Amino acid sequence: SFVHKSLNAVKDQVLPQNSADGSQQLDFWPHKGTTEWLQFEWPQPQAMSSVKVYWFDDTGHGECHLPASWRVLYRTAEGEFKPVNNSSPYCILKDAFSAVPFEPVTTDALKIEIVLQDKWSAGVQEIVIE
Repeated sequence: SFVHKSLNAVKDQVLPQNSADGSQQLDFWPHKGTTEWLQFEWPQPQAMSSVKVYWFDDTGHGECHLPASWRVLYRTAEGEFKPVNNSSPYCILKDAFSAVPFEPVTTDALKIEIVLQDKWSAGVQEIVIE
């Protein structure tokens, strides 16, 4: 949706030291209270059953906090995006990966929707799709 800093940061396979590690991240600043998204596409359908997100949170010296909520959607053969059938609740952790396992899907596109807190922006350090 909107990118401040680096889109490549979420897929560079470089793990941050912590959620405040500002060396390489994607964030949505100055957007606040909005719904943002990241979309991954592949030339051929891929099988997957979990997503892990390491959030960027620079509380104390910036305007990015953990998001209010998030969810994962997959693109159907008909081109619609539908939510995955997750087997556990979506968690939002600081200084660790927030993981959500779901019923396996085979798709050529995955979207992660991120709802920002009303008065704060948010960001992502790394995403792992398995």
